[in-house]
Parts: sequence; C-alpha cells; structure tokens
Amino acid sequence: MAADDQVSETPLLLQGPAASSYPVISVIDQNSDDPTAPVVVWHVHTGPQTITGRLNGAWVIGQSQTQQPESHPVEQVTDPAQSAAENDPAADVSGADSEVTAQLLAATADHRSDEEKLESLLRHTAVIVTDRTNVHTPQLAAALATATTIGGIADVYAAANAGVAELNEAIRAESSRRKTLRREEKATTGKMTTPLLKTFAFDPIAPIDNAPFATSFRGEPLAANCFVATMEVAAIVDAWLAVESARRRRSYLRDSFGEHPRPLPLGEQTPGVQQ
Repeated sequence: MAADDQVSETPLLLQGPAASSYPVISVIDQNSDDPTAPVVVWHVHTGPQTITGRLNGAWVIGQSQTQQPESHPVEQVTDPAQSAAENDPAADVSGADSEVTAQLLAATADHRSDEEKLESLLRHTAVIVTDRTNVHTPQLAAALATATTIGGIADVYAAANAGVAELNEAIRAESSRRKTLRREEKATTGKMTTPLLKTFAFDPIAPIDNAPFATSFRGEPLAANCFVATMEVAAIVDAWLAVESARRRRSYLRDSFGEHPRPLPLGEQTPGVQQ
C-alpha cells in the first residue's frame, strides 16, 4: 500500500471548527392525542468534543410544577435571616426572613409563558420530533418558528447515509482515477508509478435498536418516549463521528472533504413549521 493510502494510526487533533459549527439537536415529544399534554425537550450536542457530554439538558414544559427527566443538583436559596440566626443566635432578625425570602424567590422565578420557554429552548437548534408529536398544535407551531430545521429520526438516518454514500462514491472515483493514470503511464513510459488504491466502502448507519434505551430509563414516565428517541439520535451522532474519524485518517479523503470532522448531515428541511 502506498504511503498516501495508509491509514494513519495517530489520532488527529480536533482543532479548527468552533463548537458553534456543530448544531445542537432538540428532540421534542408530546402526546398528540392530548394537545395540552406537557412537551418534553432534550438537547443533543453533535460535536466531536463536548464539555458537558452528548446529552445536555432536559425539560418538561407545560406542567403546573417544574419537573425534569434528569435530576440535576439545584443550589437552594438560603434565607439570609436563617443564616444570620445560625451564625449569631443572638441576632435580631424578626420580620426580615419572610420579606427577604419573597424578594429572592420573585427575582429567580421564570414568569415566561410555556410558549416562550419552548421558543427559547428550540431557537437556532435542529429540531427532531418523535413520531407521535404533532408540530401543528398552537403550542408547538409558534415555538418552532425560529428552529433551524425540523425533521424526524428517519430524516437523520437518510441524511447521514447520503453522506456515507458520498464518501463511498469519492473512494470509487479516486480508485478509477488512479487506474486511468496507470494505463496512461504504461502507454507513454512503460512504467506505472501511480499507486493503486486499496478500495473499501463505509457501511451505512444501520437502524439502531432502541429497546435497551426503553428498559434502562429511570426518570419521569412522561419523559420516557423522548428519552428513547434522544438516545437513538445520540447513537446516530456517534456513528457519524466514527465514520468521520475513519475518513480523516485517509489523506485523499481529507483532501476532498476537509481535515476536521464534519457536522452530522441533517437534510434540507425548511426552517419553521409549514402551515
């Protein structure tokens, strides 16, 4: 195998594109049988290096009390009067505790409507909706207006595998190009100096069995469907990044497609909800 065909075994540094080059995917789920049902949102980071991990944040919007599918430590608001009393039992704090606590809670409360919260979470993200979600409900239609793209998991598979097919076509084209050069070299000089390309093909990203995700879920029951879909999307992201890792280890594919991992293809969906 010629030097430029060899697969590099040295990990390539992931420098270059900023984290903002890789879209955040918002997976959303709502039971379409009940338009007033809570909406579950889960964020998936698609970059090769993520400080917070592949999944970053989950929200349930539309409940009387805020619940989150994932349990995150929340720093409690300490009553200054209580702290003063604990630090100095002789301190006179009568009348201060309830007023100060009320002010603190009012300052930290989120008074936005559910639609405003959803719009904020989905803004400039690539939205993937579960099969049972109806994006045309009043609650979701307005919130999705500022989303980058809207599609389903099937769209992600199709776009990613179109990217895989493009790579395989580039491999075949490079192999054909080298064979042509070798024939020309033999005809003109009697020697063939262009190395043959050891051809191969990337396997398409196969549908992922999401049954283990369902059995492993331990959160709020209403978030289970979104969790399963989110884990499947995250697995597709990881599968694409594995393809990109193998692609970047071949010089002729780096020349054609770039030195850095490309974002997961998400298709050409039109931004916003189409009425």
